[in-house]
Amino acid sequence: PVIFLLSRFVQSKASLHHLDEEAAELIGNPLSVAKAIWRIGCYTETLPYPAAPAVSSLFFVNPLAHKNWTRSFANHPSPEQRIRHLLGYYPI
Repeated sequence: PVIFLLSRFVQSKASLHHLDEEAAELIGNPLSVAKAIWRIGCYTETLPYPAAPAVSSLFFVNPLAHKNWTRSFANHPSPEQRIRHLLGYYPI
């Protein structure tokens, strides 16, 4: 639990948006990055991974998104928010 709190402060939602923008710039196509984020987000909803809350911040998307009690501890923006920030609109 202590590691979870510390990692939550280190990694912010803004840094994930910045990393998405960097990936889009590196690839040269923001739509491809948005589609990848969308696919991974769909996988976490249909095939949830049994991750401990203490390590959930280490994942690309929140593996605990399907559990209601974890929403208050979320340190990941939702895939929808990440796509909207990257492209300016959602859905793709």
